[in-house]
Amino acid sequence: MELQAAMPVAFPVVALVTTTREVLTELLGGCSVPANAVRTGRRYDQGELVDPGRVLTLAEQETTIVGADLVGPDYGRSGPFYRLVVGDKDDGAFFYVSAYPAYPEFDEPARTILLCIPDRTCVGVAVGAATTLAAAIRGGGQIEECQLDLFPVVDPHAAIQALRLPDAGTGFVDQCVRFVRAIRSLNGWPSTANAASWPSSWPS
Repeated sequence: MELQAAMPVAFPVVALVTTTREVLTELLGGCSVPANAVRTGRRYDQGELVDPGRVLTLAEQETTIVGADLVGPDYGRSGPFYRLVVGDKDDGAFFYVSAYPAYPEFDEPARTILLCIPDRTCVGVAVGAATTLAAAIRGGGQIEECQLDLFPVVDPHAAIQALRLPDAGTGFVDQCVRFVRAIRSLNGWPSTANAASWPSSWPS
């Protein structure tokens, strides 16, 4: 699944990290959110994790720009994958940036899009939502697409107000479960809090 945000303005990774935590705190009704980090260099071999990558230092977060250093062909140039995780369970969401050129003949301007792929857990979905909203806020843009039918509006600030939980609840993971259960398209998934941490429990 992917969540997308348009970003007319580039910004450093540290701004995405800070704003993601602020947005996540608000989405979860003021709940205390564990520290987050950004990892890079994660590698898989035939679907198996072979290298978890490393955490970006603060200096790297300040100098790595979301929307810069894009690579690949002229259409849909994509930068490297990063992973934003919250807490000590390596739970969170991948994100990367793609740039699309302008097509005047179709009245399509050039666009820079952050694509976010959350883990199939309640924490992952909540982190993915917060990361996408934070990218739209910092990038001066809007929500572009959501395969979960999660965002009710394209304006990120209005989306936060529409999605936020009314209270801080009893803890971070429990609040993430509540947040995901409120997504209508998931039909009440997960049925139990314990199921929230298992990819196999994701609704088909």
